[in-house]
Amino acid sequence: MSDDVLRIVPTDPAWTPDDVALRRAVRALRELLPHADGVRGEVHDGVVLVTAGNEPEQAACPACGEQLDPAWWAARLDRAAAQGFARLGVVTPCCATRTSLGDLRFDRPAAFARTELRARRAGAGLEEEELARVGHALGHPVRQLLG
Repeated sequence: MSDDVLRIVPTDPAWTPDDVALRRAVRALRELLPHADGVRGEVHDGVVLVTAGNEPEQAACPACGEQLDPAWWAARLDRAAAQGFARLGVVTPCCATRTSLGDLRFDRPAAFARTELRARRAGAGLEEEELARVGHALGHPVRQLLG
């Protein structure tokens, strides 16, 4: 079994479940990953950058695939962090696409969220139907970050 950390976050960065739904989703994740360690859920005070390990070093435009200048996207991350990640919208310098920081193609798994589920030594992650099961338990569609 791998030492990877699996993190599952809602597709809407600001969305949060009630306590019952969070516990239900943690229980579903434990059932799906019986050999994983430290399966838990957390709701942060605000939207945070969630990574599955190390923070991203590179990002590409989701529209044209061009590598973005690290200084450009780091400045956008800093600006968004200063606003509590309440506004994630950006216009890419390469092709002027209106997008979100959350849609940039980072070289390492990353997402923005207030809510996250975590499991250490989770292995290869979840299949689509398993991920849908966790999302159903949580009450919102989710995505996974494995690193």
